[in-house]
Amino acid sequence: MTRFDGASRKPPGLRAATLITAALAVLLTACGGQDQPGDGIASAGDPPPASPAAGEPAPAGRQGGKSAFFDAQLKYVQCMRRNGIEDWPDPKLSGYSDWSKIQVVQARLQSGPNARQGQDKLTEAMRTCMPEMQAADALEPQRDAQQEYESMLEHAKCMRNNGVSAFTNPTMQGGQVIPGGDANPTGMSIDQDSPAYKQAREACKDKLLDGLDGMQ
Repeated sequence: MTRFDGASRKPPGLRAATLITAALAVLLTACGGQDQPGDGIASAGDPPPASPAAGEPAPAGRQGGKSAFFDAQLKYVQCMRRNGIEDWPDPKLSGYSDWSKIQVVQARLQSGPNARQGQDKLTEAMRTCMPEMQAADALEPQRDAQQEYESMLEHAKCMRNNGVSAFTNPTMQGGQVIPGGDANPTGMSIDQDSPAYKQAREACKDKLLDGLDGMQ
């Protein structure tokens, strides 16, 4: 489910408004999981939910504040550890997942002679902990789509300026942000494992708002 920095293979259409669900859904796909209809995992073809109109209250569950978001994320982390991923990292103080550390865990599980078992172990833990992950997603503080778009746009420009010429801009559709990145995510025209790409990611990481790392 979850694309993250250099490791995720995200399909187009992931919306920034549901970072946790979309990101983790990508990792489940990358790990070889077969999503069944109705299992609650976001897919690239799912239409984004409408944003609240001006003056309308935020959806239920989005008003718990950063403390509630952090606590819910911590419960998800604890679930992952109970289900065999003992080094699954704590969330950042903001409540958002620390993708750089998650990538390290993913790489450990998906390398070596037991890579297939590691992938299966990670996929199963994520499926088991899906309710905790969705509960955390429901408590993510409301975000400003325009600010997210501008952040991703600056990041995309930075990536191109640092040698990743094929890195595409984000777009806005129906008030939702569609992340940029690889123009051909299924064929992976950009080598995210190359030293040049990793150097660009490091140089441009501060362009992304907290919680957007790993989304493009």
